[in-house]
Amino acid sequence: GLLEAASQQPEIEVMDALEDDDDEEEEGMETIRIGDKRIWIRTSALEDKATAVSMIACFVAELGGGFLPYVEQVAKVMVPLLRFFYHDECRSSAASCCPDLVKCVASHGEAALPQVKQLFSFIMPTMLDAISGEPDVDVLVAIVEAFGETIDAAGTAVVVEQTELLSKAALVLAEVLQDRVDRKEERRVQAQADGWDEEEQEDADIEDAKDDELLDRVGDAIESLLRAAGPVFLAAFESADEKKGIPPLVQTFASMLSPERPANERRVALCVFCDVIEHTGPAGKAYTERVLPAMQMYATDDDQDVRQAAAYGIGACAQHGGEIFVRAGGEGVL
Repeated sequence: GLLEAASQQPEIEVMDALEDDDDEEEEGMETIRIGDKRIWIRTSALEDKATAVSMIACFVAELGGGFLPYVEQVAKVMVPLLRFFYHDECRSSAASCCPDLVKCVASHGEAALPQVKQLFSFIMPTMLDAISGEPDVDVLVAIVEAFGETIDAAGTAVVVEQTELLSKAALVLAEVLQDRVDRKEERRVQAQADGWDEEEQEDADIEDAKDDELLDRVGDAIESLLRAAGPVFLAAFESADEKKGIPPLVQTFASMLSPERPANERRVALCVFCDVIEHTGPAGKAYTERVLPAMQMYATDDDQDVRQAAAYGIGACAQHGGEIFVRAGGEGVL
């Protein structure tokens, strides 16, 4: 059946790179050289596995609450596949399946809340590890998107209790953003050093676009976390990973409000701080005074998406900021 196909282990053989070097590659097999080793992988079996995983994900999405009897069995297959590095499509399909599994259980109402908590606690640690270790940006986009959707599916009653997980989520997302900056800088340095031609520059632009989409998905995930956990997540949002030297999310997004930063970064930062003000209660009000000047400045920006985000942010400051909004000079905008 499908579950059996999705569960099958890849057929892999590792040998010295010089051993049997003259052998022709078999049909349905792929060879990868890593250092002094050669890895043989039966790709035909991997394709069968990927197809099965994709079909199961479709069934879960389409059947909704009717899939409940199979949720536990499928979760035990899908969640480990988030770190199945032999096939990108397996990881992406497994990721897309996770929020649908949670939605399936949650659709059965309050009586199913213990099962939602159990499933959420089973999925999330592996999903965060997968985000932290994912080498492919396209797959990373899919997993981060699934992460945010899983938070939404579980809901406040489940997420707000997970203080340790919320702290880890903030650190993992901060690391994702730092890695994104590092990749962009590496491409910029290479372009200057090597004098890229038009084709190489086009390839770099494609990679930049992937990283820009990743930023959008991280922003969406932070909105989901703030909406679900509010002030509880705010503490994690403001915390740094001192061991790795990664700044807190609040610092990363504050730096994106600089006029020198690209329009998409300013837009996402405006949206994130708007979510902070909307969803974190009294603690979020304090941000009104800090970000309102940027929102006022970008309300007349050349980029229409930045203008829209700034205008919405000013409205959020007016609605939630109260006297702080007035003191910060917000009335002059309205």
